[in-house]
Amino acid sequence: MSFRISSNVVATAAAMLTIAILPGLMRNIRQRADRPAPTKIAPEPWSMGICAVLFGAMTIAFVAVPFDPATPNRWLWWALSPLWGALCLMCVSALSKGARIEWTERSIAGPASEWFFAPRNEIAWPDIKACGTTQLRAWFLESQDGRRIYWSSGYRGWGVLKDVIARQRPDLALPIEMR
Repeated sequence: MSFRISSNVVATAAAMLTIAILPGLMRNIRQRADRPAPTKIAPEPWSMGICAVLFGAMTIAFVAVPFDPATPNRWLWWALSPLWGALCLMCVSALSKGARIEWTERSIAGPASEWFFAPRNEIAWPDIKACGTTQLRAWFLESQDGRRIYWSSGYRGWGVLKDVIARQRPDLALPIEMR
């Protein structure tokens, strides 16, 4: 008598593990928000790394499960696998050096987009005209000519950046979520 674990059970277990772990990781990020970082901030590496591994596992599960002939709605599993792959890619890109935000007394530099492997923008402090929030709840600084730098609460030390923005540009109104 052999024991075989159904691929549906593996995929369900991976999904449940992801759902169970993510709230704790996000709480950990929020608790570390005010950790000092003198001239740069970056996404929380452990959280992004763990999420990348989990989303990668979900991608593999969602591609592999439909090969089991007993799987109902195989097309749905295949249709959802790119979503998990995109989330995995987003977490991996957050671990790159391009995702860091760095500042000096003259300017600030960071990702020009909230998406994968974005190019970087550098904006002089006097050229910043606005600070806002996107629909995906990321924050941005916008220059007079429309260039932007993006970050979120997933960045270790984002509270330090908030204080730097308030010190460099006290005239800017910070979004409610940042106060």
